[in-house]
Amino acid sequence: MRVTTLQRQLLAILGHAATLPDGSRAIGKSPKLTALEKRALQAELAPETMLLQAVRVNGRGPEPMTVTVNTGEEPAPQVAVYRRIRKGWYQEEPAEVSADGKSVKFRTVPGDFVLVKKKAHPLKGSLLDQVLLHWPDPTDDPAARQSWKLYRAIPDAAVGPVPLLLIHGTGTNRWANFLDWAARSEEAEGLRANFQIWVFDQPMAGINAAIGFDPSCPTYENSIVAWLRKFLDQAITEGSVTDGVRYYWPPGPFAILTNSSGGLKALAFMNNYPDWGQQVLACINLGAPMLGSPLATIEWGRHTVSRMGIGKLNLAAAVLENLIQINYFSVKNQSDLDNGWGNFDEPAGQGIPYRHFQAWSIERKWHPRVLSPRDANVSWARTRPDYADDNTFEPDVPLPNYCGGLDSIIPSGRGENFLDRFYLYAGYIRDAEGLADIAVRSDDDMTSFWKNLIESVGLRLTGIMMGLYESPSGRWPLTAYQLNDGFVPLQSMLACPGSPGRHFYQTRNILGWEVPAWPLEPDWDLITENTLALPEHLRIFPGWSHLEIVNGRYNRRTRHSELFAYITDDLLNSLSDKIYFSSN
Repeated sequence: MRVTTLQRQLLAILGHAATLPDGSRAIGKSPKLTALEKRALQAELAPETMLLQAVRVNGRGPEPMTVTVNTGEEPAPQVAVYRRIRKGWYQEEPAEVSADGKSVKFRTVPGDFVLVKKKAHPLKGSLLDQVLLHWPDPTDDPAARQSWKLYRAIPDAAVGPVPLLLIHGTGTNRWANFLDWAARSEEAEGLRANFQIWVFDQPMAGINAAIGFDPSCPTYENSIVAWLRKFLDQAITEGSVTDGVRYYWPPGPFAILTNSSGGLKALAFMNNYPDWGQQVLACINLGAPMLGSPLATIEWGRHTVSRMGIGKLNLAAAVLENLIQINYFSVKNQSDLDNGWGNFDEPAGQGIPYRHFQAWSIERKWHPRVLSPRDANVSWARTRPDYADDNTFEPDVPLPNYCGGLDSIIPSGRGENFLDRFYLYAGYIRDAEGLADIAVRSDDDMTSFWKNLIESVGLRLTGIMMGLYESPSGRWPLTAYQLNDGFVPLQSMLACPGSPGRHFYQTRNILGWEVPAWPLEPDWDLITENTLALPEHLRIFPGWSHLEIVNGRYNRRTRHSELFAYITDDLLNSLSDKIYFSSN
């Protein structure tokens, strides 16, 4: 005991330890430990949360500091440590209980921390876990696809000779803004003169369908991209009727415009039907999850939510109210699962971590789960031998219409698998934007004000949540997916697997600590070095959410969209050097 006391005194003299009157201490390089006023923080926590201690930890980096906090009269095994991310947002930190059961120890970088009494598991779990597990069962009966179609849109306005094929993402057709702009805006004059617009409409409500990554799968013929090929063949030979007029798909080169997971559908279509892929002049993707999304990796979401929940803000409920509206992430719909994270950044020390945690389901109540790289959306993930105890998959076994993982279509080298034809448009949310600015824009376009507002706020909540997703080499604030559009990380939209020891956003050094440079901005050098697409085909829109990239921030009154104008320029440039076009 005396030796330990002498060691602490020596560390304090050398500037390597800081203590509080109750014996709590921080050990590191020039550490500082300050007790915080509990009353102010208690106001941020859920009413039933018992706040025991609050401390601020500071010091010099780069090595983490070791903090030991005495828990007072409460036995340490009954205490949890949470980091304060921002007002009302808290995330649990891994902590060890001392041998005498009177203190907890954790390693950390600077921040504010609270010690709270652990709560008994409630009778029901978070809304996030419940809804993710219990969507109405969709059907994989081909007859359910009767509403799917390929049709010529705005034929009286867009009269050009070259087809422009529109492929929407998960859920429903979101092309109302683009079509209104294309039909009515002066900015679209060049588009209308050179292109005719075709829409592949495949609403997914109540339908279980795979995107169709691997054509060797037994059920591939009922995949989304297989149906697209059937519709195109039919449009060539039999035509498609719009407003009583039959239109035929003209043979020859064409362009593609996608939003969200429509980018994966386009890439799968071009890979699986190279005779069509060779004819594509340009494929423009708006916010496409080219490498997948952590939000669509169910266990990763569960793990993140399991570490939160003491703040007054019910993060899980707020996030899911948004996701329910846009019909994402049913574990019984293969096309939703096809958006899961592909883990291509695992060699860079990022990707999916390995964690045991507790999650909620209606059938099993609170029960143990495993998160590991075997949850990745690649064909061989579940057969990995290095995480043998990971058998808590969702769904338990692959769905009957599973058609391969993202590795089936993602190339290993730049420009391969038709990625030289892709233009990747990406947005990312800036934290400084206020609710008033979002509300003003929510009444601009063809969608209702309340739908836009709810989805915009929801995406900003999911953006914060994705910034908390842990990876093998990253914990908040230096996590891998901080820079995102509320649904897809920037590296996925820009098809960048990553590089060891580097982040996709700019950082700075403060007192030896590497921290994000707020507001977050991309590391353009890293992106251009690592992208699998052509660097000259990358387009970044700072401050734009996933919804805004899809809707183009279109103003129906002025008929202006900065994003749609950029799209037209890229499409027209793709035509300018084609010999065939000069003869039309």
